[in-house]
Amino acid sequence: MTPSSESAIGKEGSQGGYTSLPPAFKGGPDESIVEFLTRYGLCAKANGWSDEKACYKLSTCLTGRALQVYLSLPDEVQGSYNAARVALLCRLITPPYQAAAALRDRYLKQGESMDSLLYELNKLYFEAHFVAPDLSAPDKLPSFNDLIKMDASASYHRDMILKVLDALPPTISSRLRVMKFTDVDELAYQARIELATQSYDTRRYSPEDVPVTLEATASPIVHQDQSQVEGELAALREQVAALTQAHFHQGQRQARRHRENNQNKPGDSRLPGRKWCIYHRTSTHWTSDCKAIARLAEKRELEKDDDNIDSKQLAPNGERAAALIAPSSSEECPRGQGSLISDQ
Repeated sequence: MTPSSESAIGKEGSQGGYTSLPPAFKGGPDESIVEFLTRYGLCAKANGWSDEKACYKLSTCLTGRALQVYLSLPDEVQGSYNAARVALLCRLITPPYQAAAALRDRYLKQGESMDSLLYELNKLYFEAHFVAPDLSAPDKLPSFNDLIKMDASASYHRDMILKVLDALPPTISSRLRVMKFTDVDELAYQARIELATQSYDTRRYSPEDVPVTLEATASPIVHQDQSQVEGELAALREQVAALTQAHFHQGQRQARRHRENNQNKPGDSRLPGRKWCIYHRTSTHWTSDCKAIARLAEKRELEKDDDNIDSKQLAPNGERAAALIAPSSSEECPRGQGSLISDQ
Protein backbone atom coordinates (compact mmCIF):
# COMPACT_ATOMS: atom_id res chain seq x y z
CA MET A 1 0.00 0.00 0.00
CA THR A 2 1.40 3.37 -1.01
CA PRO A 3 1.47 6.39 1.34
CA SER A 4 -1.24 8.04 -0.77
CA SER A 5 -3.55 5.04 -0.31
CA GLU A 6 -2.87 4.98 3.42
CA SER A 7 -3.69 8.66 3.65
CA ALA A 8 -6.82 8.05 1.62
CA ILE A 9 -7.92 5.35 4.03
CA GLY A 10 -7.22 7.60 6.97
CA LYS A 11 -9.08 10.44 5.28
CA GLU A 12 -12.03 8.17 4.60
CA GLY A 13 -12.02 7.02 8.21
CA SER A 14 -11.93 10.55 9.57
CA GLN A 15 -14.41 12.13 7.19
CA GLY A 16 -16.87 9.29 6.80
CA GLY A 17 -16.83 8.25 10.43
CA TYR A 18 -15.29 4.84 9.65
CA THR A 19 -12.96 2.96 11.95
CA SER A 20 -9.39 3.07 10.68
CA LEU A 21 -7.98 -0.17 9.28
CA PRO A 22 -4.93 -1.84 10.87
CA PRO A 23 -1.47 -1.17 9.40
CA ALA A 24 -0.53 -3.01 6.23
CA PHE A 25 0.55 -6.61 6.80
CA LYS A 26 3.79 -7.73 5.13
CA GLY A 27 4.03 -11.31 6.39
CA GLY A 28 7.32 -10.82 8.23
CA PRO A 29 8.60 -13.13 11.00
CA ASP A 30 7.85 -10.54 13.68
CA GLU A 31 4.21 -10.11 12.58
CA SER A 32 1.18 -12.20 13.56
CA ILE A 33 -1.34 -13.07 10.86
CA VAL A 34 -3.84 -14.06 13.55
CA GLU A 35 -3.67 -10.64 15.18
CA PHE A 36 -3.89 -8.82 11.85
CA LEU A 37 -6.92 -10.75 10.55
CA THR A 38 -8.65 -10.43 13.92
CA ARG A 39 -8.17 -6.66 13.97
CA TYR A 40 -9.26 -6.36 10.35
CA GLY A 41 -12.44 -8.33 11.07
CA LEU A 42 -13.25 -6.06 14.01
CA CYS A 43 -12.74 -2.97 11.85
CA ALA A 44 -14.94 -4.36 9.08
CA LYS A 45 -17.65 -5.19 11.59
CA ALA A 46 -17.41 -1.75 13.19
CA ASN A 47 -17.71 -0.07 9.78
CA GLY A 48 -20.72 -2.21 8.88
CA TRP A 49 -19.17 -3.62 5.72
CA SER A 50 -20.65 -6.57 3.90
CA ASP A 51 -18.54 -9.66 3.30
CA GLU A 52 -18.06 -8.65 -0.33
CA LYS A 53 -16.76 -5.21 0.58
CA ALA A 54 -14.60 -6.55 3.41
CA CYS A 55 -13.13 -9.13 1.05
CA TYR A 56 -12.38 -6.46 -1.54
CA LYS A 57 -10.67 -4.13 0.94
CA LEU A 58 -8.67 -6.96 2.53
CA SER A 59 -6.33 -7.15 -0.45
CA THR A 60 -5.50 -3.44 -0.12
CA CYS A 61 -4.06 -4.03 3.37
CA LEU A 62 -1.55 -6.65 2.20
CA THR A 63 1.98 -5.95 0.98
CA GLY A 64 5.13 -7.93 0.26
CA ARG A 65 4.98 -11.64 0.86
CA ALA A 66 1.41 -11.48 2.18
CA LEU A 67 0.19 -9.89 -1.05
CA GLN A 68 1.97 -12.54 -3.12
CA VAL A 69 0.25 -15.29 -1.14
CA TYR A 70 -3.13 -13.62 -1.64
CA LEU A 71 -2.63 -13.26 -5.40
CA SER A 72 -1.71 -16.97 -5.64
CA LEU A 73 -5.08 -18.05 -4.21
CA PRO A 74 -7.79 -19.36 -6.56
CA ASP A 75 -10.50 -16.95 -7.68
CA GLU A 76 -13.21 -18.74 -5.70
CA VAL A 77 -11.12 -18.31 -2.56
CA GLN A 78 -10.42 -14.63 -3.25
CA GLY A 79 -14.13 -14.02 -3.78
CA SER A 80 -15.12 -15.43 -0.35
CA TYR A 81 -14.35 -13.34 2.73
CA ASN A 82 -14.21 -16.34 5.08
CA ALA A 83 -12.26 -18.53 2.64
CA ALA A 84 -9.74 -15.75 1.95
CA ARG A 85 -9.07 -15.22 5.66
CA VAL A 86 -8.75 -18.95 6.35
CA ALA A 87 -6.39 -19.43 3.39
CA LEU A 88 -4.20 -16.49 4.44
CA LEU A 89 -4.11 -17.87 7.98
CA CYS A 90 -2.99 -21.32 6.82
CA ARG A 91 -0.33 -19.92 4.46
CA LEU A 92 1.14 -17.15 6.63
CA ILE A 93 0.96 -18.60 10.15
CA THR A 94 4.23 -19.58 11.82
CA PRO A 95 5.03 -23.26 11.16
CA PRO A 96 4.14 -25.47 14.16
CA TYR A 97 7.67 -26.83 14.59
CA GLN A 98 9.11 -23.29 14.65
CA ALA A 99 6.46 -22.08 17.09
CA ALA A 100 7.08 -25.09 19.36
CA ALA A 101 10.81 -24.31 19.47
CA ALA A 102 10.11 -20.66 20.26
CA LEU A 103 7.65 -21.69 22.98
CA ARG A 104 10.24 -23.97 24.55
CA ASP A 105 12.88 -21.21 24.68
CA ARG A 106 10.56 -18.40 25.83
CA TYR A 107 11.31 -17.06 29.31
CA LEU A 108 10.43 -13.92 31.24
CA LYS A 109 12.67 -11.06 30.16
CA GLN A 110 14.13 -8.43 32.44
CA GLY A 111 11.47 -5.80 33.11
CA GLU A 112 8.77 -7.71 31.18
CA SER A 113 5.27 -7.84 32.63
CA MET A 114 3.35 -11.03 33.28
CA ASP A 115 0.62 -9.97 30.84
CA SER A 116 3.11 -9.59 28.01
CA LEU A 117 4.64 -12.99 28.74
CA LEU A 118 1.25 -14.71 28.92
CA TYR A 119 0.13 -13.13 25.64
CA GLU A 120 3.26 -14.33 23.86
CA LEU A 121 2.96 -17.82 25.32
CA ASN A 122 -0.69 -18.09 24.25
CA LYS A 123 0.20 -16.98 20.71
CA LEU A 124 3.04 -19.49 20.43
CA TYR A 125 0.90 -22.25 21.95
CA PHE A 126 -1.86 -21.62 19.37
CA GLU A 127 0.63 -21.64 16.49
CA ALA A 128 2.38 -24.78 17.76
CA HIS A 129 -0.93 -26.70 17.95
CA PHE A 130 -2.56 -25.27 14.81
CA VAL A 131 -3.93 -27.82 12.35
CA ALA A 132 -4.68 -26.41 8.89
CA PRO A 133 -7.97 -27.49 7.28
CA ASP A 134 -8.30 -28.79 3.73
CA LEU A 135 -8.28 -25.81 1.34
CA SER A 136 -9.42 -27.81 -1.70
CA ALA A 137 -13.11 -27.21 -0.87
CA PRO A 138 -13.57 -23.47 -0.08
CA ASP A 139 -17.29 -23.85 0.60
CA LYS A 140 -16.62 -26.44 3.31
CA LEU A 141 -13.99 -24.50 5.24
CA PRO A 142 -14.67 -23.88 8.93
CA SER A 143 -15.47 -20.40 10.17
CA PHE A 144 -12.45 -18.17 10.74
CA ASN A 145 -13.67 -17.18 14.19
CA ASP A 146 -14.07 -20.83 15.20
CA LEU A 147 -10.64 -21.65 13.81
CA ILE A 148 -8.82 -19.05 15.91
CA LYS A 149 -10.79 -19.68 19.10
CA MET A 150 -8.44 -20.33 22.00
CA ASP A 151 -8.34 -23.77 23.53
CA ALA A 152 -9.90 -23.98 27.00
CA SER A 153 -9.54 -27.70 27.66
CA ALA A 154 -7.88 -29.22 30.70
CA SER A 155 -4.85 -30.20 28.63
CA TYR A 156 -4.35 -26.55 27.61
CA HIS A 157 -4.37 -25.39 31.24
CA ARG A 158 -2.00 -28.20 32.24
CA ASP A 159 0.49 -27.45 29.45
CA MET A 160 0.33 -23.70 29.97
CA ILE A 161 0.76 -23.98 33.75
CA LEU A 162 3.90 -26.06 33.25
CA LYS A 163 5.26 -23.61 30.67
CA VAL A 164 4.50 -20.51 32.75
CA LEU A 165 6.25 -22.05 35.76
CA ASP A 166 9.21 -22.88 33.57
CA ALA A 167 9.29 -19.36 32.07
CA LEU A 168 9.29 -17.60 35.45
CA PRO A 169 12.50 -16.96 37.41
CA PRO A 170 13.53 -19.95 39.55
CA THR A 171 13.07 -18.07 42.82
CA ILE A 172 9.45 -17.24 41.91
CA SER A 173 8.66 -20.55 40.24
CA SER A 174 9.80 -22.61 43.23
CA ARG A 175 7.24 -20.89 45.47
CA LEU A 176 4.40 -21.24 42.97
CA ARG A 177 4.92 -24.94 42.22
CA VAL A 178 3.70 -26.02 45.66
CA MET A 179 0.32 -24.30 45.20
CA LYS A 180 -0.98 -26.90 42.71
CA PHE A 181 -2.81 -24.61 40.28
CA THR A 182 -5.43 -26.01 37.89
CA ASP A 183 -6.19 -22.78 35.98
CA VAL A 184 -3.57 -20.74 34.16
CA ASP A 185 -5.34 -17.46 34.96
CA GLU A 186 -5.08 -18.17 38.70
CA LEU A 187 -1.39 -18.89 38.27
CA ALA A 188 -0.90 -15.66 36.31
CA TYR A 189 -2.68 -13.67 39.04
CA GLN A 190 -0.46 -15.10 41.78
CA ALA A 191 2.63 -14.66 39.60
CA ARG A 192 1.85 -10.95 39.21
CA ILE A 193 1.79 -10.61 42.99
CA GLU A 194 5.08 -12.47 43.39
CA LEU A 195 6.80 -10.45 40.66
CA ALA A 196 5.59 -7.17 42.17
CA THR A 197 6.55 -7.92 45.78
CA GLN A 198 9.65 -10.12 45.53
CA SER A 199 13.14 -9.53 44.19
CA TYR A 200 14.24 -12.01 41.57
CA ASP A 201 16.87 -12.73 38.95
CA THR A 202 15.71 -13.50 35.40
CA ARG A 203 18.98 -15.18 34.43
CA ARG A 204 18.75 -18.93 33.83
CA TYR A 205 21.17 -21.21 35.66
CA SER A 206 22.03 -24.85 35.29
CA PRO A 207 21.68 -26.85 38.55
CA GLU A 208 25.44 -26.98 39.14
CA ASP A 209 25.93 -23.26 38.42
CA VAL A 210 23.30 -21.88 40.80
CA PRO A 211 25.05 -19.61 43.33
CA VAL A 212 24.65 -20.48 46.97
CA THR A 213 23.49 -16.94 47.75
CA LEU A 214 20.74 -16.92 45.11
CA GLU A 215 18.04 -18.05 47.52
CA ALA A 216 19.31 -15.65 50.16
CA THR A 217 18.96 -12.64 47.85
CA ALA A 218 15.20 -13.18 47.67
CA SER A 219 13.10 -12.84 50.79
CA PRO A 220 10.76 -15.82 50.36
CA ILE A 221 7.18 -15.88 51.58
CA VAL A 222 6.58 -19.07 53.54
CA HIS A 223 3.14 -20.35 52.59
CA GLN A 224 1.21 -22.84 54.61
CA ASP A 225 1.11 -25.28 51.71
CA GLN A 226 4.86 -25.03 51.23
CA SER A 227 5.53 -25.72 54.93
CA GLN A 228 3.19 -28.69 54.84
CA VAL A 229 4.90 -30.15 51.77
CA GLU A 230 8.34 -29.66 53.31
CA GLY A 231 7.17 -31.41 56.48
CA GLU A 232 5.83 -34.35 54.49
CA LEU A 233 9.08 -34.60 52.55
CA ALA A 234 11.11 -34.57 55.77
CA ALA A 235 8.94 -37.35 57.23
CA LEU A 236 9.38 -39.43 54.07
CA ARG A 237 13.14 -38.96 54.19
CA GLU A 238 13.21 -40.17 57.81
CA GLN A 239 11.15 -43.24 56.92
CA VAL A 240 13.45 -44.10 54.02
CA ALA A 241 16.52 -43.68 56.24
CA ALA A 242 15.00 -45.90 58.96
CA LEU A 243 14.08 -48.63 56.47
CA THR A 244 17.53 -48.51 54.91
CA GLN A 245 19.23 -48.79 58.30
CA ALA A 246 16.97 -51.67 59.38
CA HIS A 247 17.66 -53.55 56.15
CA PHE A 248 21.41 -53.02 56.63
CA HIS A 249 21.36 -54.32 60.23
CA GLN A 250 19.24 -57.30 59.21
CA GLY A 251 21.78 -58.21 56.57
CA GLN A 252 24.60 -57.95 59.11
CA ARG A 253 22.75 -60.21 61.57
CA GLN A 254 22.12 -62.82 58.88
CA ALA A 255 25.78 -62.78 57.84
CA ARG A 256 26.93 -63.10 61.48
CA ARG A 257 24.52 -66.00 62.09
CA HIS A 258 25.76 -67.70 58.94
CA ARG A 259 29.39 -67.43 60.09
CA GLU A 260 28.59 -68.75 63.57
CA ASN A 261 26.70 -71.74 62.21
CA ASN A 262 29.48 -72.72 59.83
CA GLN A 263 32.64 -71.94 61.78
CA ASN A 264 32.79 -75.53 63.17
CA LYS A 265 31.77 -77.16 59.89
CA PRO A 266 34.70 -76.94 57.50
CA GLY A 267 33.64 -77.43 53.94
CA ASP A 268 29.92 -76.90 54.58
CA SER A 269 29.81 -73.15 54.02
CA ARG A 270 29.30 -72.64 50.36
CA LEU A 271 29.69 -69.04 49.37
CA PRO A 272 28.08 -68.30 46.01
CA GLY A 273 30.59 -68.66 43.20
CA ARG A 274 33.58 -69.63 45.46
CA LYS A 275 34.34 -73.38 45.42
CA TRP A 276 37.05 -74.60 47.80
CA CYS A 277 38.24 -77.94 49.15
CA ILE A 278 40.19 -77.85 52.41
CA TYR A 279 41.69 -81.31 51.75
CA HIS A 280 43.08 -80.74 48.27
CA ARG A 281 43.57 -76.96 48.55
CA THR A 282 41.85 -76.32 45.24
CA SER A 283 38.87 -74.36 43.96
CA THR A 284 37.68 -76.98 41.46
CA HIS A 285 35.21 -78.65 43.85
CA TRP A 286 33.68 -78.41 47.33
CA THR A 287 34.92 -80.08 50.51
CA SER A 288 31.51 -81.70 50.91
CA ASP A 289 32.00 -83.39 47.53
CA CYS A 290 35.14 -85.10 48.85
CA LYS A 291 33.28 -86.19 51.99
CA ALA A 292 30.45 -87.65 49.93
CA ILE A 293 32.92 -89.58 47.77
CA ALA A 294 34.71 -90.87 50.89
CA ARG A 295 31.44 -92.06 52.45
CA LEU A 296 30.45 -93.80 49.23
CA ALA A 297 33.85 -95.54 49.01
CA GLU A 298 33.59 -96.69 52.64
CA LYS A 299 30.12 -98.05 52.04
CA ARG A 300 31.28 -100.00 49.01
CA GLU A 301 34.26 -101.35 50.96
CA LEU A 302 31.95 -102.65 53.70
CA GLU A 303 29.72 -104.27 51.14
CA LYS A 304 32.77 -105.93 49.58
CA ASP A 305 33.92 -107.26 52.97
CA ASP A 306 30.47 -108.70 53.65
CA ASP A 307 30.56 -110.55 50.34
CA ASN A 308 33.95 -112.22 51.21
CA ILE A 309 32.82 -113.63 54.61
CA ASP A 310 32.68 -117.50 54.72
CA SER A 311 29.29 -118.94 55.51
CA LYS A 312 30.89 -121.26 58.07
CA GLN A 313 32.08 -118.31 60.05
CA LEU A 314 28.52 -117.10 60.38
CA ALA A 315 27.40 -120.26 62.22
CA PRO A 316 26.36 -119.83 65.82
CA ASN A 317 29.65 -121.37 67.04
CA GLY A 318 31.85 -120.16 64.20
CA GLU A 319 34.93 -118.01 64.48
CA ARG A 320 33.09 -114.93 63.34
CA ALA A 321 30.36 -115.41 65.92
CA ALA A 322 32.90 -116.09 68.68
CA ALA A 323 34.76 -112.92 67.83
CA LEU A 324 31.57 -110.94 67.88
CA ILE A 325 30.29 -112.29 71.20
CA ALA A 326 33.61 -112.69 73.06
CA PRO A 327 33.89 -110.17 75.90
CA SER A 328 36.86 -107.86 76.10
CA SER A 329 39.66 -108.30 78.59
CA SER A 330 38.28 -105.51 80.70
CA GLU A 331 34.97 -107.27 81.16
CA GLU A 332 34.58 -109.97 83.83
CA CYS A 333 33.52 -113.39 82.58
CA PRO A 334 30.72 -115.15 84.35
CA ARG A 335 31.83 -117.72 86.96
CA GLY A 336 32.33 -121.16 85.49
CA GLN A 337 32.44 -120.00 81.87
CA GLY A 338 35.94 -118.55 81.58
CA SER A 339 37.65 -121.89 81.02
CA LEU A 340 35.05 -122.90 78.49
CA ILE A 341 35.69 -119.88 76.33
CA SER A 342 39.46 -120.22 76.61
CA ASP A 343 39.35 -123.87 75.63
CA GLN A 344 37.44 -123.09 72.53
